Amino acid sequence: MNFAEYNVKDANLEEVLLALKSLDTVEAVALGGSRSTGASDENSDYDIYVYCAEIPTAETRENLLGKYCSIAEFGNHYWESEDNTVMNNGIPVDIIYREVDRFGRYIDTVIKGGKAFNGYTTAFWHNIKNSKVLFDKTGTFTKFRDMAQIDFPENLRSAIIKNNRNLLNGKLPSYDRQIKKAQERGDIVSVNHRITAFLESYFDVIFALNRQTHPGEKRQVQLCKKYCTLLPKDFEENINALMKSISDGGSYEIVTAWSITLMKSLTMNSNKKSGVGKFRHRSTFFSHIKFKWNIDIAFCIIYNKNTRKTVKSG
Repeated sequence: MNFAEYNVKDANLEEVLLALKSLDTVEAVALGGSRSTGASDENSDYDIYVYCAEIPTAETRENLLGKYCSIAEFGNHYWESEDNTVMNNGIPVDIIYREVDRFGRYIDTVIKGGKAFNGYTTAFWHNIKNSKVLFDKTGTFTKFRDMAQIDFPENLRSAIIKNNRNLLNGKLPSYDRQIKKAQERGDIVSVNHRITAFLESYFDVIFALNRQTHPGEKRQVQLCKKYCTLLPKDFEENINALMKSISDGGSYEIVTAWSITLMKSLTMNSNKKSGVGKFRHRSTFFSHIKFKWNIDIAFCIIYNKNTRKTVKSG
């Protein structure tokens, strides 16, 4: 088992991993999360992914692993099938169980098929691609992990940008309209809820634009600054202003301005012949004004507090 190679140096955790390996239905175990990407800090837990032909019952897992834990919740299903634990030595470990053939379906549907979601489209791909295999009895998971080491497909990139761009602005159900309505009602909880959805799609566009898989919900601003060369002007400052606006007001005006800026940048052409392929630095990309517009959003709707006007985008 590749413990030392992947910085798993905890004897208590090694015992847990060996116990998991003893289960007949467990095919592979991988290290995921920040500890697999080198982004961990003193607050990071261990994310252990267990790939199974059939997921063992919560009772089986508790009987097998309970003695290694000072605190444990076996059989949680809030997100995936998982055991949330604290080891006897005080280290928190989340153990997530997945059926190994799930990856084949995801690869066919998303990576090869180009299906986009409303935010986080490639987060599962990112998780697969960056997993560190601790053991693999059959080689099946390793095969899927190796299949994930590919360049960002253009059809998927275009689908993510189109789907999530439309959710930001310019369509009847777009998030900016929902934020405006909630803001006018003084419904701060709904404003927060819709801003969260807005940011899910916003970051999905940013990562796809830069041909980066989505790293998940944590450290998105920092990771964008580290890995994305194409970013809107004043990217971090604008994020901070939007967060402040939830309590201070003005959220709608901020997201509208963001949407227009982002849409102008994206819609010059979404294929390799477009300006997207020509610009490598955020300053030149987002200050360039010679855009070629796509027909499907030749007009975008801009609202402000008092008036509604249609602005031709080309």
